[in-house]
Amino acid sequence: MKKLPFILSSIVWLILTGISFATEDGGVQSPFILGADARASGMGRAYVSLVKEPSAIFWNPAALTQVEQKGFNVLHSNLFWDTNYDFIGFCYPTPRAGAYGFGLFKLTVDDIEERDYKNNLLNPSLKNEQLEYIFSYSKQFSPSLSYGFSLKLNTHKIQSYSAAGVGLDVGVLYHPEKFPDLTIGGNLQNILEPTLKLKNDTTKYPINLKAGISYHWKLIDKLDDEFIISIDVDKSRLTGLKWHSGIEYSIYKILSLRLGLDDKDFTYGFGIRYKGIGFDYACACQELKNTQKFTANLYIGQTVEQMRQALQKKEEEQINKRLEEELIKKEQIQVQLAMNKAKEHLDAKQYKEAIMYLERVLVWNPEDEGAKQYLLAAKNEYQKVHLKDQIKEHLEKGKNYLDTEEYLDAALEFKQVLILEPGNSYASELLAEATEGIEFAIKKDTAINQYFRSGVEAYTNGKLVESIAAWKQVLNINPTHSETLDYMKKASAKLNEQINGYIFSGKKYQKRKMWDKAISEFEKALSLDTENKEAKNLVEEVKLQIAHSQKMVKINESRALTYLDEGIELYEAGEYEQANKNFQKALTLDKKLTEAQIYLKKSTSKLTELKEKELSSPQIKQLAIAYDKGLKYFPLQKITPAVKELEFVYKNDPDYREVKFYLVKGYLIVGMEHYTTGRLQQAINIWQKILTIEPENQKAISYITRTQLELTRIEEIMRK
Repeated sequence: MKKLPFILSSIVWLILTGISFATEDGGVQSPFILGADARASGMGRAYVSLVKEPSAIFWNPAALTQVEQKGFNVLHSNLFWDTNYDFIGFCYPTPRAGAYGFGLFKLTVDDIEERDYKNNLLNPSLKNEQLEYIFSYSKQFSPSLSYGFSLKLNTHKIQSYSAAGVGLDVGVLYHPEKFPDLTIGGNLQNILEPTLKLKNDTTKYPINLKAGISYHWKLIDKLDDEFIISIDVDKSRLTGLKWHSGIEYSIYKILSLRLGLDDKDFTYGFGIRYKGIGFDYACACQELKNTQKFTANLYIGQTVEQMRQALQKKEEEQINKRLEEELIKKEQIQVQLAMNKAKEHLDAKQYKEAIMYLERVLVWNPEDEGAKQYLLAAKNEYQKVHLKDQIKEHLEKGKNYLDTEEYLDAALEFKQVLILEPGNSYASELLAEATEGIEFAIKKDTAINQYFRSGVEAYTNGKLVESIAAWKQVLNINPTHSETLDYMKKASAKLNEQINGYIFSGKKYQKRKMWDKAISEFEKALSLDTENKEAKNLVEEVKLQIAHSQKMVKINESRALTYLDEGIELYEAGEYEQANKNFQKALTLDKKLTEAQIYLKKSTSKLTELKEKELSSPQIKQLAIAYDKGLKYFPLQKITPAVKELEFVYKNDPDYREVKFYLVKGYLIVGMEHYTTGRLQQAINIWQKILTIEPENQKAISYITRTQLELTRIEEIMRK
């Protein structure tokens, strides 16, 4: 009731505005000034701001936007002296194009006696018929303001005489944002005054201003009731101010009781509603005779909101289809661009670069047979070129060793050549020469020769541990044996390099929690050096981590159930936000906990309902504008602006309509755009945003995995 002073002041303003136009009554009014709808009559015709039926085409065409379904409105009334007053109206609201209305008034008087100037009876049953055809249109200018107009055709027919005239009404309806239960309406009728000329008589229906205000509130929530008070003022060019007031009380949206004051006449009535059918009755207590009105209402089809949701769903399905097609198209473009680049490099015999692009093709389309064949050919050609370079390098090194009488190293190099190209006769000759040199040197000392040669054989066959063991025997005999010391140093360095390589690889697996592979690598290091403390410690460390991980799984499962139980208690107590957090924690610990998934959806739904209630009208409007704007950007290929608008919506209300779905689609495409321009890491960063919204999004996981694999392969190729 704190708003009552504002309401009363508004009512006084309306009355004073009307008084300022006051003049004495006189002239001719429209025969249809009584209006349409028994509900309005029961409330003293105070209906300009209240009407929600097809009869709005008369009361206020702007109010057609308040009609929720396609519907008919039919009125009948018997007036004085066998006069029948009828109206039929139809409203066709649309989800976006506004609302259309059609209607017909009919006023007939039967059995009128026609007499001449001498009072002789000429016709005992003359008929007077007046009709008004109405076409109306209304649209919302903003969530608070609607406007509308009614184009009217008036006809008048008496016996063989007839006349017609055209009129125009313009209306507005306003719902103040700060006072959502208050409505203000205005209708300027006959702004274009209908003029009818019947034989020698000319009639002009005067311009008429109708303005009103109404207020709604609930008294008893359990009854789902509504109490309405409404006040109107009426002022035409030819009459003084007339005012109308009425009240209505309804329960369960089924039964309504009404009282009103129509200028000086007391009115009352009632209405019954059930689903799409309604009936209204009204009686006006007038000086000559009480006038009764009956109205029937029928509403069919979907509501405007249902039509709007269906249309929006259809549009969003089309947008979704376009986005999916865009993603597929971008993937295909990536494959084609990479294939074209690969072919260019193959033609230029740049096999290393060709391999890199063919690897990209197979990342996005692993089943591409053409790419597989090209890749095999490129690798073969690359190996051939690379093989020639390696053979040349080993031969040059071997010859240098021969020149310096380092026969063992020379033999090693020539053996490498024969491994790469077994039939190389030149390498065989040089190896024979190196072997002769080795044998000559070994003859100096039989014992040293035996151990040294054993070490050499092991070394050349890559058995570094055995070579070191053999050379240790040489050094036991001759600690200053220079050749043994040199090769011992080289073998030890190579052995340490292998050991460190296994340890490094194992640590990488350990970091990624791939325990089995980590232990396998550390054990490989221990197979080369059984006393390696670092490898031993790392094996023990991984075993402890495995035990801890298994223990944590059990602990997490137990903690997840605890969070679930607490969450259910909070949910049942109505503490949905804290319950939501508990369900999320439970799923973080155990993603397969089905009951937590079900309750998370329930609590999220409840939070959405509460947020809609908590958000102010301007905030809701701002989110709706940003959401619609973001969706409209998608068909225009303006993906980045679309994502920006949707990010704003998601930040303020993560559960707003389908914002998560479309933001994910936007991120997928923006990431693909980064990928297309070679910004692979930026693409991964964008796709990772999706996982903060949908941690299980398979497409994002797939894109990230593919791109990370591609980065790894690029690094491997560049290191060769």
